[in-house]
Amino acid sequence: TSIHGWELYPDISVREQHICMVLLRNRRKPKYGPQDGNPLSFQALQQLIPDLRIEELHRLVAQKILRQYEDSGKFEFFNRKLSGGIDGVYRVYLPTSTFFPTLMASGTLDFVATVNVTGDTDQTYKANFVKTVLRKKKYRHLKPQELARIQGFPANFRLHENPKRNIKLFGNSVAVPVITAIGQAIVQTGCFAREQIAIRSTAETAYSPASTLSPSRCVRRAILLTLSKRGKSPVTSSLK
Repeated sequence: TSIHGWELYPDISVREQHICMVLLRNRRKPKYGPQDGNPLSFQALQQLIPDLRIEELHRLVAQKILRQYEDSGKFEFFNRKLSGGIDGVYRVYLPTSTFFPTLMASGTLDFVATVNVTGDTDQTYKANFVKTVLRKKKYRHLKPQELARIQGFPANFRLHENPKRNIKLFGNSVAVPVITAIGQAIVQTGCFAREQIAIRSTAETAYSPASTLSPSRCVRRAILLTLSKRGKSPVTSSLK
């Protein structure tokens, strides 16, 4: 669930949230510029929101939700980089998380909540998260042992004595169970043996001499074999 910076301002109106969302949804469109996130002029925003008034944008600037560039007069978010997060917090995992996106090698932007939250709807869940976790700062940095578990390293894996070094190593690593499954599947294709192999996929059954298989074909067939046997991609360990 994404938390937008403007949602943390208690005095922001529904109208102002709508203006921010319109800017967010259009700032990456090529028609407004070549950047991966372009500032929009008042005229461009007024085409998207016909009854928009310049005073509304100035109020958002005063709240440090938007900024206005002096040279062009265009408007952009005050914190324009997604990777910067909100007050240095980019992602907060819940203690019950069972899957994780790519870890950051810097280790400075990923956190885990110290309390759990629930909600019947997306809006309720988001409101509970902001109130219980984000505002009260009920979160902490992930520990090296937790990073190792997320990446699927065995419990007896020996960690580096430098915690910061561990964070960088695990952030630049790959999920061990996934690579293990793919590696085993490559071996099972028989591409390292001089014999015929049979690889069954959902589309066809193919027989090829091992000597004619290129490395890339081995990998592709191995992935098909892995997915067909497991039914889905392996998942990493969860924080418990």
